[in-house]
Amino acid sequence: MNISGNNEVQYQSISELIQKDDNSRIPKKALGKDDFLKLLVTQLNYQDPLKPMDNTEYIAQLAQFSSLESLQNITKGLDSQSLLLQGLNNGYATNLIGKNVKVDATDSMMPGDVMEISPSGLADVTIEIYDASGNKVDEKKFGYVSDSVEYKLPEDFEKGNYSYKISAKDYEGNDVDFSKSSIVRVNGVKFTKDGAKLVVNGHELNIGDIREIYG
Repeated sequence: MNISGNNEVQYQSISELIQKDDNSRIPKKALGKDDFLKLLVTQLNYQDPLKPMDNTEYIAQLAQFSSLESLQNITKGLDSQSLLLQGLNNGYATNLIGKNVKVDATDSMMPGDVMEISPSGLADVTIEIYDASGNKVDEKKFGYVSDSVEYKLPEDFEKGNYSYKISAKDYEGNDVDFSKSSIVRVNGVKFTKDGAKLVVNGHELNIGDIREIYG
């Protein structure tokens, strides 16, 4: 509401009151539902008795208030659910420490890890293992197979990361496509702003990357 020099009273809608600059107060970043309700009550108290607020406008502003309140309640609910889910996710990740899980194969193995190789068709499958210096320390020839095969890096090998090479060839020496996965032990959990990460052989994995869990 504005009062001019000739005592003429001017009435404003809530949207006009919201947009008005008021240098005597520190502006808020956003109006909450309480601010909105106060503005609506103020407008009703100071409305022109001879020209009361139109019912349609009043209903529209009430609907606007109801929508604002609903959105704020939804936001609070989502924040609470997000914190609850994060806590459950962190607890679940912690329980996986020391357990073996099947995940997409990383580029290295540690003693005791198992590599599962699945050729797309009949193939002569071989895996070679190399230490940190690039020396070949082990090799496994599976011969011609069409089903999945597993290789386990001996547990008595010196601790550390080992690289590997896998080949799958048909009878004519052509490459055959294959998929690979690793059965590895979860060494620890790292908590980040993006959620809990499983630490496996120096790599960070998402819980969603797990295909199977072993006791």
